[in-house]
Amino acid sequence: MDLLSHHQLLINDDIKKFNGATSHDIRDHFNAWVTYQLPQIVGSPEVLKYLLSNDNNGLGPQYFLSPRYNFCLFVDDFCLDSLEFFENSSSGPVVKILSKPWGNLTLQEREYKIHPEWHDGETDDEFEMVGWMYTPIHSYVRWFDTLEVPSNWEAFYVRPPTMIDEGSIVNVEEELCRKS
Repeated sequence: MDLLSHHQLLINDDIKKFNGATSHDIRDHFNAWVTYQLPQIVGSPEVLKYLLSNDNNGLGPQYFLSPRYNFCLFVDDFCLDSLEFFENSSSGPVVKILSKPWGNLTLQEREYKIHPEWHDGETDDEFEMVGWMYTPIHSYVRWFDTLEVPSNWEAFYVRPPTMIDEGSIVNVEEELCRKS
């Protein structure tokens, strides 16, 4: 409750724009939003110029700003289904948290076949980084606190359909199937 007066969740729910959107589409939108926000959040034109001239090894000028400008939440059909199936479980509903510093794929690179054992990515490598992961909705504030240091993404990343819940690795897909 201490955070509530300082918290502003920005919700983008344009059905025409986001219905069926991929994580890549969401990242494109988030990138545009962050670019628009930068001049409004930095203290002076000099600070903006410095940020824009320093790409932080390809991570972007916002890398050292708060998680609000490096990570976003998004909800797809799977997450919506989790509302019904997880409402009485310990994990609860899930959302996807997306890492902006992970980077963008070109339109050609986005045309990959997802490996059948995973929710994204081409390989069967459990460590393949796909740029997003599941988190229980009740943990998103804790995740944003953890991601205050953006490099913590790599330290805590687990490939979907697994997620970290209360320190344990949980397979979200198995949980959903068990509940249905």
